[in-house]
Amino acid sequence: MSWRIVYASDVTKLSLSLSSLKIAKGDREIKVPLSDIFAVVIEDLTVTVTARLLVELSDYNILVIFCNQKHLPECVLQPISGHFSQYAQMKAQLSWDELSKKELWKQILKQKILNQIRCMEHNNINILRLAVKKFMTIDFFTAIFYSCREK
Repeated sequence: MSWRIVYASDVTKLSLSLSSLKIAKGDREIKVPLSDIFAVVIEDLTVTVTARLLVELSDYNILVIFCNQKHLPECVLQPISGHFSQYAQMKAQLSWDELSKKELWKQILKQKILNQIRCMEHNNINILRLAVKKFMTIDFFTAIFYSCREK
């Protein structure tokens, strides 16, 4: 199942390489398997995107979003045979109010801290457990500070 959202900013070229998205910036290259990608967000207006890549992205039902000069979504390239719910899901998420976004972000950060606790069970982690308990009453930056401070 695809789960990654690739965000292309400040890159020179996006192309296809052996069923992978090849992201190039100067002499540096990164490859991401197409089977892992849910969507590609292209923010850089100067990036070169190959037609072969666009066809393969379509074949894998990968959503492609192009942003404008203000870094806002301007255009969506969606496969004709793509899953109908991708666009609806993206549109719904973009329309969330700030309170919903903050609450979701809070839950994500809380889970990250809990995952960190699980990974560090062999160490003394009482401070981390306390940070998670305090998380509901303090802002999330403070909670992250508490969780990272005692490493």
